[in-house]
Amino acid sequence: MSVTIREVSINDVNAFTALMQQVFEESEYMLYDPGEYMPSFENAISKMEEVITSPHLAIFVAQKEEQLVGYLTVKTKTLHRIAHIAEISIGVLRQYQNAGIGYQLLQQCIEWCRQHEVTRLSLSVVTENKAAVQFYKRAGFNIEGELQHTLKIDNRYYNSFVMAYLLSSPSSPTP
Repeated sequence: MSVTIREVSINDVNAFTALMQQVFEESEYMLYDPGEYMPSFENAISKMEEVITSPHLAIFVAQKEEQLVGYLTVKTKTLHRIAHIAEISIGVLRQYQNAGIGYQLLQQCIEWCRQHEVTRLSLSVVTENKAAVQFYKRAGFNIEGELQHTLKIDNRYYNSFVMAYLLSSPSSPTP
């Protein structure tokens, strides 16, 4: 599938907000409940400006024709001793999953991390989200631990794995 991976721009604010809303609507294990992510236009613009101007934040989007179909957010730590660490989050619209888009987003993120002297990517993923856990494992992430009761959905608690990818080797994530 042919998609373009690029950094988000201020012109993407409406499309990016719609993408996030749809991903949260489709996903069972994301942080937001369906319908809960509803930023005002002003808040969305403000956040987008912060991302675009900050050396510690980046958002990459996957664009197919005129539609945004996936994203990856990356945020580095600001304290000097942990500035080599970045946390990521990925979302891809359901109909575009299993098409290599997540890996393309990860590859772009890793390139950005190398340019910003980041050597560790970390994330958390709900343990029951088997597809996501397998995706991250295939991409080279390792499970480093399990956190208890990190998400509560319909009065049920879910655990999360903490996963990490070390950029100390020149390898890229592989599908």
